[in-house]
Amino acid sequence: MSALYSPDGSLLVTGDWGNDVWVWNPATAKPRLRLDVGAAVRTMAFSPGGELLAIGGRFRIVEVWNLRASTRLATLQDPLSDIRSVAFSPDGRVLAGAGSDGVVRLWGVPLD
Repeated sequence: MSALYSPDGSLLVTGDWGNDVWVWNPATAKPRLRLDVGAAVRTMAFSPGGELLAIGGRFRIVEVWNLRASTRLATLQDPLSDIRSVAFSPDGRVLAGAGSDGVVRLWGVPLD
């Protein structure tokens, strides 16, 4: 399970072992959006501007979502290990994913 606030605090996202990520309005405690991510969620990260959400989990998958458009931009695959941690670079153009094998992989972030 994982929970994370957006950089501006306007969203709260929670992920679970059941392949769901919920996007909440923290002011009302009501869900705004449900994402079916296809793998148990271990880690999440917002892009610096808060528009993109990276979700890492089991089955060697990282998904990148545009939350404003409610669309999945990319499904990135790690060929060797489950994803334990994800982080965007300060400019939001690179996504780092740390695998259970101890290796960090870098992907270019699809911006549209």
